[in-house]
Parts: sequence; structure tokens; C-alpha cells
Amino acid sequence: MKNEPVWESSENGSKPDKEQCRLRNHTWVAFFFRSGRLAYWECTGCGKTDRDIEQLPKRVDRISGWIRHPPRLVAYGPRPPASTRKWITTEGLILTEGDPGSIHFVGLPIPEITEAHTYLLLEKSGEIREKFEPIREHPCQYNDHFWLTRYQVIDNELVRFRAHCFEESTFETPFAQEPKQKVILSGLKLLPRKKISVLFLCTGNSCRSQMAEGLCRHFRGDVLEPYSAGIEKHGLNPLAVKVMREIGIDISCQRSKTVDDLGDSEFDYVVTVCGHANESCPFFPAGTKVIHKGFDDPPKLAAEAVNEEEALIHYRCVRDEIREYILTFPVALNVSI
Repeated sequence: MKNEPVWESSENGSKPDKEQCRLRNHTWVAFFFRSGRLAYWECTGCGKTDRDIEQLPKRVDRISGWIRHPPRLVAYGPRPPASTRKWITTEGLILTEGDPGSIHFVGLPIPEITEAHTYLLLEKSGEIREKFEPIREHPCQYNDHFWLTRYQVIDNELVRFRAHCFEESTFETPFAQEPKQKVILSGLKLLPRKKISVLFLCTGNSCRSQMAEGLCRHFRGDVLEPYSAGIEKHGLNPLAVKVMREIGIDISCQRSKTVDDLGDSEFDYVVTVCGHANESCPFFPAGTKVIHKGFDDPPKLAAEAVNEEEALIHYRCVRDEIREYILTFPVALNVSI
């Protein structure tokens, strides 16, 4: 499933599927603060959240009674979406796109705003020079009018939208005037996004590394480019193919290979998934980071199984352990994307 967030009606939106949650294809719905900033993502199927909501301020916008079926921002996938877009300014500074912002207030659309985000302007050193985020401001303490501020990159410009709104009341339906627009930054150039290359290495590139490659491509293929290889090549294990197909991932077209078979390919990360591969890891260039994360060998675990079904229990267990590890990427690689 694609992990791109979309606004959809809460009346006609997709219904949660707990079976999909079991396969890590969650239905994520965004909740926002009254300012319009993202508060958290929550799965409507299983209730999983992307952060500890008990630690958040309580002023999350729950939408007023004016709106029967308020729109909601929804995404699907193993984890909530994270923007990876970056631009370079004419000064050589970096503008990064962060969490989405609400393009509504009390469930009503702000005219002409189709998208909103939090943006950070970074110095060449990586320090934050300026932050651009959704704001809701009251002109004075006793006035029910307020201003909404939103930011969006349009073409090569960062644009600020400011709309004057009427607060919800018992006398009048809230509304927002057409926003005034101001260009904050111009001449932005979108930076190409390079996927991070990861090689999973084991003894024979038969089972564990093959499953890791397939799982990584399925769950994190939007930002990572996975490969697998072995110190030797023992052929693709058919039981590994079988248990992967059980969760909707087909690795039957992958082939067993050694590092030499990959030619001059360069990798950002190498993850050794067994002790022998860790001890016998080939030399990689200085720019490659090698990480060890060992998993039990399914064929050894299943050596005394009396039939295939009993053997598959061990394969499923290791598959699920590898999946849980892959779902921590890219954080487990100490990479922020």
C-alpha cells in the first residue's frame, strides 16, 4: 500500500481492517492541535499511535458540532508517513519539509489551501535558522476572532497563507476569509532523493538475508534500496519463500548470490544477520557502515521437525523477528529521513 496521506470524508472513508493491521498495513489518521500542527497519528484499526499521547498537551482539536462528517487526513502502511522533501535556497541553505498541517479549522476548509506542512530552514551547519509552522492567533484575550497561518511550498516558493476567521459560537457558523498570500522564500530547488542502500549478508544467502531483503523492499522500499548476498551461495530456500508468501510478499524471483556477484555495487549499510557472516564479513569501503543483528538459522531450528508444517513454525518465528527489526528502519540504522 502507498503511504501517501490523503484527505477523505470520515463518512465515506476507508473502514479499518484489523487483518491488515496484523500485516502491518495500518490505517493511520492524523489528529491536530487547534493551531493546525500535527499532534499524533493513530491507527483506527488497532489503536496504535506513533507517540505517547499521554505526554501531549490536551488542546487537540476534536472538531465542532457544526460538522457532521469532518474530513480527515489518512495514510496506509506499516508506519505513519514522513516527508523526505528538501530544497536548497539561493543562499545555499536547506529547507526541509516536516509534519503535515491541517488545512481545516473546526472541520471547515480554509479557502485555496490544498496542503500545509511544518518547514525548517537549516544553516549549512545543520542548525535551525527558522521554523515555519501552523499557527492560530487571537488578536486579543476577549475577542472570538482569530488568525490562521499555514505554509506550503508551491513550485519553487515557500508561501505563507494568513486567513481571518470567526471562532465557533452559538450565534453564527464559523467561516474563514480567503487567505492573504506572501512569498517567504523564492528560487527553491528540490533536491533529488537518493535511496539508502542496505546489503543484508548471511552465510549462504538462502534464507535469513533473503527474507530481510524482501521485507525491507516491501515495508521500507520508499526510502531504502535493499540487497542480499552470502559468503557462499546455497540456493533460495523454498520454505523461506513459502512463509514470506503467507504474508503477501513474493521472493521467489530473488536469487542466491555472493558479494562478488554484486560487482562494484557500493552500499551505505551492511547488516550481517548471522554470526558467521559477521566473523567473515568481507572488506567494504570506509564509507560503508557495518551493523550486526543476528537471527537464528531456520533450517537448524527445524532440523528435528517431523514434517514440513512443524518446520514452518520455526521459519515463521524467524521471519517475524526479522520483520520487527525491519520495521525499526531507518532509525535502527541511525538515519533520519
